[in-house]
Amino acid sequence: MSEPRRSLGLDAGAVELLKILADRKPRTRADVAELTGASRSTVFNRIGALQKAGLVVSVGEGSSTGGRPSTRFALNDRARTVGAMHIGSRHCTVALADLGGEILAHNRFDIELSDGPDAVLEQAATALEVLIGELPSDHGPIDVITVGVSSPIDPVTGLINNVSPMPGWSSFALQPWMRARFTAEILVDNDATLMAIGEQAIHYPDVADLMFVTVSNGIGVGLILAGAPYAGSHGLAGDIGHLQVRRPDADVPCHCGNSGCLVAVSSTEAILRELKSRGVAAESTSDLFTLVRDGDVTTAQVLRRAGRDLGDVMTACITLLNPTVLVIGGSLAFAGDHLLAGIREMLYARSIPHITEGLSIARTRTERGASITGAVIHGARWSLQEDNIVRLLVETPA
Repeated sequence: MSEPRRSLGLDAGAVELLKILADRKPRTRADVAELTGASRSTVFNRIGALQKAGLVVSVGEGSSTGGRPSTRFALNDRARTVGAMHIGSRHCTVALADLGGEILAHNRFDIELSDGPDAVLEQAATALEVLIGELPSDHGPIDVITVGVSSPIDPVTGLINNVSPMPGWSSFALQPWMRARFTAEILVDNDATLMAIGEQAIHYPDVADLMFVTVSNGIGVGLILAGAPYAGSHGLAGDIGHLQVRRPDADVPCHCGNSGCLVAVSSTEAILRELKSRGVAAESTSDLFTLVRDGDVTTAQVLRRAGRDLGDVMTACITLLNPTVLVIGGSLAFAGDHLLAGIREMLYARSIPHITEGLSIARTRTERGASITGAVIHGARWSLQEDNIVRLLVETPA
């Protein structure tokens, strides 16, 4: 360990202590002594060293049995800052958060994916740099930046998968591009997975098996299985958009070269196209929401049928994985209740009762911020992994 660390008294025991406090449960010195087996004087010195390094703060007083209440301590969430970026089909969001996942600043702006990765990433990186430049001085430096994209990511190569619905982005090396711009660690993941991470962490912390289905211009699934995100061997787990719908009249050509794919009949684009074919004027998601609010019968029918097609495909997924919670997100989740009604109709009709009786089906509660919320939580968790806690200690300025 470096001389500055030694001068602060940051020994191996301090590392273990910080790992304990990283769960964000405030503890007294006596609590820490009981957990670690260290003497109270040793704990006193280590907490003092961590406070001096800016990594631990006092957060109030514990209970008292008489006499002066004991001070409680926890990780300083401001010790490092987490960056996040979500590149959607039409919009990009950048954000900064602390180690507790609290968003400190964010910006959302329009993009054109067809402009290509260099142009879009330049726009996104510049927007994130503006936020970093405005970060208050009492927050630590950027530790990690999580980038979410609407595409599977190959976990071996880190490349955007060739099945990507992002035109001109297939096989693009996003991590090296970002590393050339920022000194922080760069994590890249599918946005549906990040949505599942955010939803589970905030609203279903006690649920170990959760499926998040995002329905917008694309259709994908983010999975939390046995308490951890699951992406499969090639990052393609949950890429259900190109599973075929069994409805006989769903033989709609898909951009993948097949026909009858779920994304070809149940995505936002597919629904708008269907409405136009029925003589309903709808050019955008905003138009769709207006039609729903106005009680347009044709729109309700089209959304309900799209929900049934989704439910038909997801029946197999639910049966295979048996999650506790199924969350529906993406822009179409907010187009009234018709889509969810169609999903529920098919799941309850096609699944065996033992599968659905313990299944909760709900609209996302993180709403349109699910992806960026998941990105900051994913980054914060990375920062607080054991190896990174050690690095956090060693790199903190004396």
